[in-house]
Amino acid sequence: MATSKAPPNAFETWLKQTFARQGAFTMFLILMKEEPTTLSPLCSSYLHVIGDDVPWADLTETLNGAGVIWDSLAVFAGQDEFQQIFADPDAKARLRELEVALIADRLVLQKGELFDRWGRRLQIERMHEA
Repeated sequence: MATSKAPPNAFETWLKQTFARQGAFTMFLILMKEEPTTLSPLCSSYLHVIGDDVPWADLTETLNGAGVIWDSLAVFAGQDEFQQIFADPDAKARLRELEVALIADRLVLQKGELFDRWGRRLQIERMHEA
């Protein structure tokens, strides 16, 4: 009996398109918590993407191991000046830059991608005061 694979979700589609366009890259991950009028960063990490097969289910299983309750995942794709994955010390520094920028201004999320727990793409916009 043949088994069918579930169709890719928005994250998996984004990953395949990004890898096809850029080749290997470093993916910066920031787990986010929903609050009434904002999103708050919880914790972060990075991984080096050297292929386009990172199933959402596998990634979320790993992210759930962080021990925090998260609502969404901010993802940023990056390459060094040679259009390669970042060396680990540089990836750590870049991740810290992203964290600081995100704490100062949540609209930094617009420079990356935001996905909910099911791998669906989310969009963040500035709230307008009445």
